[in-house]
Amino acid sequence: MRGLLIRHEQFKPVNERIHLNRLIDNVWYLKDTKTEHIYSFDWNSIVGKTEHKIWAKELIKFYSGTYSSEHGLLNCRYSTFKGFMQGLRRILVYRCFYDVPEHIADWGFKELRTLTRDVLCRRITLDGITDIENRDVKLASRGSIDSIFAVMSASKEAFEDGAISDCFSFHYRNRFHICEKLFGDLLTSRGIHITEYFRGGSFGEVRHEVVSLLVAECIKVLESDQTKLAIALCKFQRSDNALHHNLIYGPANLKKQETRVSLNKYIRSKFNFQRATKNHPDRQNARRRIALLHETLCDAVGYQVTEPIWLNHGEFSSYCLEVYEAVAFLFLALTGVRISELVSLRVSDFTIDKYGDWVFSSKVEKTHDGTRELRVMHGILAEAANSLAELSYTDKRRDNAGFFDRNLSQNYIDRAHPDNYTTCSDNSLRAYINRFYKKFQDTHGNQVAYVQPSISPHQLRHSFVGFSIRRFGGSIQEALRKYLLHSSHKEYTNHYTRGKLTETIINHYEEEYIEELIRRIATSGDKHEFSGKLVFQIKKRVNQLLKTHKVLTPKTLSDLVDEEAENVISIKVHSFGFCILTKQECKNARCINPKTNLPDPKQLSGFSVCSGCSNRLSEKTHKEVITRRALAHQDFLNKYPLKQHCNKAVKASRDAIKHAEIIINELGG
Repeated sequence: MRGLLIRHEQFKPVNERIHLNRLIDNVWYLKDTKTEHIYSFDWNSIVGKTEHKIWAKELIKFYSGTYSSEHGLLNCRYSTFKGFMQGLRRILVYRCFYDVPEHIADWGFKELRTLTRDVLCRRITLDGITDIENRDVKLASRGSIDSIFAVMSASKEAFEDGAISDCFSFHYRNRFHICEKLFGDLLTSRGIHITEYFRGGSFGEVRHEVVSLLVAECIKVLESDQTKLAIALCKFQRSDNALHHNLIYGPANLKKQETRVSLNKYIRSKFNFQRATKNHPDRQNARRRIALLHETLCDAVGYQVTEPIWLNHGEFSSYCLEVYEAVAFLFLALTGVRISELVSLRVSDFTIDKYGDWVFSSKVEKTHDGTRELRVMHGILAEAANSLAELSYTDKRRDNAGFFDRNLSQNYIDRAHPDNYTTCSDNSLRAYINRFYKKFQDTHGNQVAYVQPSISPHQLRHSFVGFSIRRFGGSIQEALRKYLLHSSHKEYTNHYTRGKLTETIINHYEEEYIEELIRRIATSGDKHEFSGKLVFQIKKRVNQLLKTHKVLTPKTLSDLVDEEAENVISIKVHSFGFCILTKQECKNARCINPKTNLPDPKQLSGFSVCSGCSNRLSEKTHKEVITRRALAHQDFLNKYPLKQHCNKAVKASRDAIKHAEIIINELGG
């Protein structure tokens, strides 16, 4: 951060009794929760008025989360703190040099517009202001804008918590839309569309269609015969029959290849060994083990292996690395796990239950990155975890090795040790993701590269939240939808998005999906794709607009979507549809909590409650689940015919069946 944060190799307070990072202190100290390095920074080197710095100090105290009990060090990730401080410093410069209201709460659209535009044009820097007016000056990165919004969001949370006395009160519903109003014209004048500017970045996500294709590609790699053969070879190498690489691929020396036996030579010769002049016991044993390895490989794929799979060990190692790359992407895309935690996961942290699921069982509940997020792996992820555990010449569980640690070395077959593994770091996993995506782009051409030039692990974390909201809808790839649908019934993943990202970002994706649903309803025409009162209201508005405008222009449609989205209070995703609470129908919700007299869709919802509610919205992909629910209620009525006049549950089942029939008819029968 331009020399602001200074790292200390050894840190010890001058006086053990002094509590650090007080409001009166000029030098503050930060402890990186990942590396545990200590950094200091001097407030005197930060531009701004003293009273404004006091406000900034209070906000940082709140933002850092906690203090260590011993010295009062700020506890935060260095990289996260660095980005946050950049936004905070620019705001301090803005308050110092611009004629703006003293209280941030009084700032409106005008002040925010000036701030963001001048940051974008590099007139506001970390150290002051400049008089740059040159159109050729490169615009600031989207990270500069991200950090401004991060401070705005944090100040609101801190104010509500009573940590600070002043905060940004400017309200915006959709961040993308407000940015378009703030500086969209500035980007356009430079020939940049706002969607291009915000593509990717820490706040961005990977396009859903791109992730769906990538997940399909990962599954293809995992389920390929080549992966099965690689796992079978590693399993064989962990047994007492392990072979030297020369006995698998043949010696590198061409002359020796003519006289020495190997698996590849055995396959090429149609499963016959060259007759030997001397029938030495070691040679007999080698031939027996080669034949046994060939049999093992054939059993793994279910057919006769008639061609050499890998010509040398380098090819085999390279393929195993491709599997590791595919699995790394799957973990990040399907769990939303942080890359730092993924690196630290060990095979021995999990046990495998009777269903084949990998369940977290380690007594170590927390790491320096916080509570473990990855609690259970099933389905595709269980297959991926099995592949990582099996693609090793040594037992990873026994050696307490990480999932992404590799040991395919000939030298360590007989003397395995944890130190013999090639360990994986955060940067290694990032390289895996980049290589995998580069190969994907090469396969699918320039169109994918244009839509999604690059991806990052944190973007996949955001994509996970988007997918979890869409998991019951029809707008994602089928294999991915089935995986997420299955996940929603798992005990350990029932909270799905909680703890993955901040509430602000989760709300952003919910708002984005609400707009997507409204847009799809408005453009569905007479097709029976949706069911619910909201569908009737939107289509009624569309018909009114068509009478006036004849054609629904993109701008008219956008205005309609914005207006309808403003009326939505919240969205709750179910397997049978969505609970979309609107301002008009909120009072008619059937999930009213008697204690609060307010709707409580998180605790009191269910098919028998929601199916007849005016806040319910269903689409065609929900029809199968709705049919199963109706059949279950009908089965209940058939089993208890004598109680049909006195049981409330019977009445609820009858109503559920009636509502299910209405919904199915609205969806086209």
